[in-house]
Amino acid sequence: MQGHYMMYHNPERMEEDCEEAQMYERVATAKQGIANQLAAENGIIWCVGRKWDDDAFYLYQRIDGAYPEPGDAEFPVHLVGTPLFEEGEMVDISEKPYFKDVFKLLRFGVQPIDSQAVIDGFQDEFVKLVRARRKP
Repeated sequence: MQGHYMMYHNPERMEEDCEEAQMYERVATAKQGIANQLAAENGIIWCVGRKWDDDAFYLYQRIDGAYPEPGDAEFPVHLVGTPLFEEGEMVDISEKPYFKDVFKLLRFGVQPIDSQAVIDGFQDEFVKLVRARRKP
């Protein structure tokens, strides 16, 4: 079964906001066990973050097919995969009905998503973005 995971990008800690990090093909973590589990499940990483200039939370990237690679001193594991959002595609999820479940995961880095409402909400937002690309 394909797992769904969420990663929160905190601009204060990472020294860049989610717009700057959007097109990276990797997610950094200190959690080798989660990285191995995600790779074994061919998991999807949903990236949530904030911009410097507002307090909203954005779904800003989906990374598929991630596999672990050696990282750096702060984050010893990098999960490298294929980003599926195009540059500039972001969805403000702050007022979405499932956001309360997203908020619970924000301070824990890369985490499995245990809420079907969040998974369904993220999937729906992704489908809307893809459909919008196809409109003439």
